[in-house]
Amino acid sequence: MTRRPRRSKARQPTTHPSAPVEARSPDASPRREPRFPWTLLGAAAVVAIGWIAYHNDRPRELPAPAASANRVDGGVRSEELITRVRLLPTPEELIPPRDCAAPRPWVVPDRDRASTISLLTLTLRDPAVVASMAPYVSCGSGPGCTIRPPVELIESLSAPARSRLYGVLNRVDTNPQAEDAFRRPVAAGPFSSIVGLPPEARPLMDRLTWQQGGVPTFSDVSVVCARLPTEASRRAFVRAMLTRRTTEVSLRIDSPGAIDRIVAGFPDGAQSAIRAQLVAARAEGNSTIALAALMPEWARMHVGTFPAASEAWTNCFWTALRFIDPTPSPPVPDAEAWGAMVEREFVRVREDYRFGDILVLRDASGRRTHAATWLLAGYLYTKDGMGSLMPWRVASLDDLLNGFPTTATMEFWRRRPAS
Repeated sequence: MTRRPRRSKARQPTTHPSAPVEARSPDASPRREPRFPWTLLGAAAVVAIGWIAYHNDRPRELPAPAASANRVDGGVRSEELITRVRLLPTPEELIPPRDCAAPRPWVVPDRDRASTISLLTLTLRDPAVVASMAPYVSCGSGPGCTIRPPVELIESLSAPARSRLYGVLNRVDTNPQAEDAFRRPVAAGPFSSIVGLPPEARPLMDRLTWQQGGVPTFSDVSVVCARLPTEASRRAFVRAMLTRRTTEVSLRIDSPGAIDRIVAGFPDGAQSAIRAQLVAARAEGNSTIALAALMPEWARMHVGTFPAASEAWTNCFWTALRFIDPTPSPPVPDAEAWGAMVEREFVRVREDYRFGDILVLRDASGRRTHAATWLLAGYLYTKDGMGSLMPWRVASLDDLLNGFPTTATMEFWRRRPAS
């Protein structure tokens, strides 16, 4: 079982009670890295809907890595961490021009009308609601149906029914329940507490929130936009929803043994330079040092920023390599090719994670869904998808896992020493 890095008590409590096991399917077919909601960048293959999902009363809880009994990060203590969450508002020029109020159909592939009604019966569990939804089911001559319910009907769904139905529709990449899905840690508060939301949007956000893997999720962008009175309020809503956050982490270096504990979290070859940097900072009278100051130059310059138009192709896999490489690597073609390269050039590590190690998340089928770079004390450097709307940021492990609710396993990789 993959061991969990030691977590600081100063961080928010986890919402992931179960533990993922070590990945066992390294050759599984790759899955495209999730793209940011509302980008209109398109989606890949349509995923078949499994009947087992229709009978699941409760959302699956997002697992968390198992606790480790080993010394991690050199034993950096919670009281030696100072953290501050900083919002990263989306630049005005990056906000997509799409009419956010345009309704999005719900696609049910490979089913005729009868089996689509059965799907609604099994997920909604209310004959009256099913009867209200049935007139909006449209099926062509071939397999596959679409559902185009009115705004009022979407708003009327109960939270459990919404979670069951949307949990199924989420499996089709082009559905709004997948492409427009926003996830928010429980500890961050409800969606209605997001800074910058128009007042009219807040009660709607609470009513339309659903659960995916135990994580609060929102995907009814068009429903909220349809209820907002002006173009300015709709644009404010979209900008608030696209706002990301990064965590600014500082390390105390004035307590006995603090420098030793920080240095121990770095690769052996980097420890001498890191120690010299920390000692120099302490000699200058500093009691803390920013974690970003210990990052390689490229990562330090890009954290908390949005990609330029010329960098819109960057994703999590490329970022994980760029963090540790002094020169840029070419674009990553797909998760499969990237994973094969990692398995050739890196070695798997199962404990004593070090600064610069690559964390790989996999779903239940073994497909790689995300990669990030391990820093210190349970924080990672990440870019959570492709495109200019996804900034480079620092996130806690809990925060990262909340954004990838299909995570079943995680693994750490370290570049092989030069021979």
